[in-house]
Amino acid sequence: MRVFASEMRVFPNPSSGQIQVGGTLEPGALLRVISPMGKILLQRRIQPDEIQVPLDLSNLATGLYSIEMIGENGITTKKVVLE
Repeated sequence: MRVFASEMRVFPNPSSGQIQVGGTLEPGALLRVISPMGKILLQRRIQPDEIQVPLDLSNLATGLYSIEMIGENGITTKKVVLE
């Protein structure tokens, strides 16, 4: 799959667990949270009317996680640090 150069943003970063995914989101794309070991911890579809997606990661351990958006245009990955 090709890498999609989107303007997806993850904030605040670092975070205590409550994050927002915003920027240029592709409606219908799959949004995933991936652990440092590569396990998919959460996934959901981006709805057509969403301009920001709130994610509650407060139940996860501190560390570095990946946020992926997988859609027709390719894949975008951002990192988030949980403190």
